[in-house]
Amino acid sequence: MKPGNELDRLVALKVLGWKLCRTADHISPGYSYWDRGEDPGRIVYEKDTPRFSTVIRKAWDVAEYLHRRRGFWVKVLWMTENPVTRNKGDEIRVEFESELEDGPRGDAFGVSLPHAICLAALEVVEQSLEESESVETNGC
Repeated sequence: MKPGNELDRLVALKVLGWKLCRTADHISPGYSYWDRGEDPGRIVYEKDTPRFSTVIRKAWDVAEYLHRRRGFWVKVLWMTENPVTRNKGDEIRVEFESELEDGPRGDAFGVSLPHAICLAALEVVEQSLEESESVETNGC
């Protein structure tokens, strides 16, 4: 997936758990906003989707969220060759790894650091969901 609005929206929804809302009032019908849901006693809204996949500060917010709230370590590797595609040239690889020894792990290559952070974040969150679903189906 390329950097841009579609990837940014997936990160907001799946990684950060934000909700996309629309107003129904007569003042601004159809106005969209993100409910960040960070503090149950306080509503925090974000009008526009942050550019997680193209702006390093926004991407690093995602990495910090995964570390502080979900217990993942982040590793950034600057590579001169992609071992999967064998492309030569600078490529950036990001890995998220659980603090738990056998916990979920996600990694991805990107055209930029923000892009790689977003792709790896989506992968580790999806893997976390798969692992929690397998635990539930095993009768725990």
